[in-house]
Amino acid sequence: MPTISRRAMFGGLAALAAAPARAEPPLWPNMDLVDANGTQFTIGTTAAPLTIMHIWAHWCPPCLAELPGLAALAQRMGPRASVLLVSHPQNWAADVAYAQRRALPFRLATLAPGGASWVRPAAFEEHGGRYAVPRTLVFRRGDQVALAGDTRWNSPAAAARLVQLAG
Repeated sequence: MPTISRRAMFGGLAALAAAPARAEPPLWPNMDLVDANGTQFTIGTTAAPLTIMHIWAHWCPPCLAELPGLAALAQRMGPRASVLLVSHPQNWAADVAYAQRRALPFRLATLAPGGASWVRPAAFEEHGGRYAVPRTLVFRRGDQVALAGDTRWNSPAAAARLVQLAG
């Protein structure tokens, strides 16, 4: 596991604390998603007060490096937060297979085919057309409240901030 400097860790937490979403498309809370069971939903319909949406891919080492911390965080937060791994539609089958082989304890999702959000796969891409992973967005009851990258999710500071966001 790569070591992260104290400065980088607090920088990531500062980004998490910056509430307004910057460059994220406003459609995320209302995007039609489908999980590995075929259930269609939106971020706004998840039961937990906080939804932590980790945009990832099975081939992305930084994405995979964050998964143990996200699992520890999910366990620490209990019913106050749910962690959702969202895959690009092109990676969906391979990401689900990877997650199932490793028994990842997260709900998996991708954009729902035929839904209104299907026209926005650019939500996964940076301006240069590159697939931008990992990226983590935090939603409180469906409204985006934070954007983070490369964060030590199992740190006490990250958990304290998320508990505060959960209210």
